[in-house]
Amino acid sequence: LGNAPEKYPAVEGPEQEKAPQSSSGETWPMDLKQRLNDEELSWLQRALDIAHQRQNDAAKLLGLNYNQMRALVRKHGLKTRRGREKR
Repeated sequence: LGNAPEKYPAVEGPEQEKAPQSSSGETWPMDLKQRLNDEELSWLQRALDIAHQRQNDAAKLLGLNYNQMRALVRKHGLKTRRGREKR
């Protein structure tokens, strides 16, 4: 990681130093799993918007099959269409 600092201060409290930033404005250390999760959610939402909430079409846009898409929709708790009203 070219822009990642080698050491991070382990100081807490009011005298805590600011976390180092890379040239792209990212703060280090970062939570990679959370960043990847956020990016995945963003891509899913964009694909669903483009596909008018049709999961099969959104899956094709992302190079996934329908079952993979459904798993990601469930993982992120997305709603892709309005629920049917009870009569």
